[in-house]
Amino acid sequence: MYRVGLVGAGNMGRAMISAWIESGTVKPEEIIVSEKDPEKIAALYTANREIEDRRADIEAELVQRRAEESELADHLSDLNLRLNEATRQAAALEARIDVLQGDESGFGVTGAQLLADRTAELERFTSERGEREAEVARLDDLVSEKREKVGMLEAEIAGLEKER
Repeated sequence: MYRVGLVGAGNMGRAMISAWIESGTVKPEEIIVSEKDPEKIAALYTANREIEDRRADIEAELVQRRAEESELADHLSDLNLRLNEATRQAAALEARIDVLQGDESGFGVTGAQLLADRTAELERFTSERGEREAEVARLDDLVSEKREKVGMLEAEIAGLEKER
């Protein structure tokens, strides 16, 4: 059902239609226009179709970016869990090394070898922790880039809605 009827789709008619749609006063399907010049009517339909197509493309890209952001956030969460586990294991190894160093004489060669093994294991965990921290930082940067792109897309959608 039409809410607004307009005679003429010239400059003034197009301006009125745009203002009504932008303000949300009426939806495009609620407007009927009478115009002798078929080119002006075609121009209105073409402009509306182009805006709708662009909006659909942007919304699809936005959905894709949000899915990518969610996937990155999940991966980041997994890395954080692994980092926490490596940190816990490293702390446990440090505690065992402290015990071995405190009473090394009682263990003899076996204690010294065990200490060397645990020290190497701690170094490996520390190295893995550094790698995971670097990966977390890289993913944080990637998530920030995705969020910035989402913001730009949302702004573009808002701009297109104002053009309607």
